[in-house]
Amino acid sequence: MATSSGDKGRMNRLRAIVVDDDPDARGLARTALEHAGFEIDEADGSEQLFAILESRPRPDAILLDLTFTGLSGWHILRTLKADPVLGAVPVIVVSGRVDDQFFDAALGIGACAYITKPYRVSDLLVAVRRNVGIDAPIDRAVEPPRVQPAI
Repeated sequence: MATSSGDKGRMNRLRAIVVDDDPDARGLARTALEHAGFEIDEADGSEQLFAILESRPRPDAILLDLTFTGLSGWHILRTLKADPVLGAVPVIVVSGRVDDQFFDAALGIGACAYITKPYRVSDLLVAVRRNVGIDAPIDRAVEPPRVQPAI
């Protein structure tokens, strides 16, 4: 990995965007991924997500809830996967829906993984790491304690 020019010796961190209208769900994912060394942006819906995508470098992964107010996660997923640049970004669906039709549809549109809420932090980390090309096992020493949000 390259180092950033502004901070010699500090490794560039992988960056993910967590998209969920539930602040507790975003916070849980943020905490888990930050403990694993990721830089995190949060969006509560499509407007914030697309503002982040326009103003920041391309993320290494996007964690996306499918059901919330405003432009649906389904529309966001289709839009991302149709884009010639953003289509290559792994999208991991994180949803409270335990429904085979949701699972099959999300993967059919282009999601690379589908995690159901509530989830184990280690399952989320494995899915994200695997899809950004990190094969190293999860270090249990750096995994934050499991907290079950009221989702």
